Amino acid sequence: MHDKNNYWYLASYPKSGNTWCRLFINEIIKITEVDNQNPSQKLNASNINLKKNLSSFIVSNRTWVDDQIGIDSSELTQSEIDKIRPLVHNHFPSYTNILKFHKVHDALTKNNNKKNLSTKNCSGIVYLIRNPLDIIVSMESFFGWNKNKCINFMLDKDAKLADLSDRSTNQICQYIGRWDHHVKSWTNQNEVPLIICKYEDLLKYPTREFTKISYFLNLSRNKHHILKAINNCSFKNLRKLERKTKFVEASPKGNSFFRFGQEGKGEKQLSKKQKETILINFEKTLKNHNYS
Repeated sequence: MHDKNNYWYLASYPKSGNTWCRLFINEIIKITEVDNQNPSQKLNASNINLKKNLSSFIVSNRTWVDDQIGIDSSELTQSEIDKIRPLVHNHFPSYTNILKFHKVHDALTKNNNKKNLSTKNCSGIVYLIRNPLDIIVSMESFFGWNKNKCINFMLDKDAKLADLSDRSTNQICQYIGRWDHHVKSWTNQNEVPLIICKYEDLLKYPTREFTKISYFLNLSRNKHHILKAINNCSFKNLRKLERKTKFVEASPKGNSFFRFGQEGKGEKQLSKKQKETILINFEKTLKNHNYS
């Protein structure tokens, strides 16, 4: 059972598999509910609606934040927002009737180790980690940046997403920080139950890894449901669906969101100097998470 005031964080550095994980969660919930109501009804990949927002909110969603704090965040300075966000506990009454799996790209702490977000009432954290070399290739496609700009972003201790000066954006500014700081901010915390899932393991061992996620989030323990959800959310199926209809979270540059679902693209596409820059700067964190 889910406490109505509790929620879960699905945290990751951008382009590390967060959306893929949330699609799986949506599918396992839907499959379980349909099967409980009508076991004869079949659900397959064609049931996934890529035009519809995923049920979980990203914690930087401006409308959602405004509902939580009770004022218009566009009227605040960035400094004021930074002070308020760690006090937002994600349990307002208007959201008590849905399962709350919140996408997060923010780092959990700032460089001074002060909390960037609240973990009060948080039932657990799924942290998704991916090889930074492959993140660069994915960011290049999604944001339309060149590889060097992607690398500089990953190395920037003050890196942020969204611009406070753009009041029309549907997200507030998110502090990301360096890639290694982002990883450590989430994986070194010990206040909330945590599992770490490597993007590469989701590709190689989907049954094992997605079962781990389903169990951890208290979703389904039905092997048949889990396998069906995994199959529905395969990159092959998602690419096929995206060719028919644009994904609501697609790249603003018009590039395909569900591109390859492979590892090793960064190793092939980055120059020797670019790879060395990443490997030298992030050496300790890469070793800690078994990236050779």
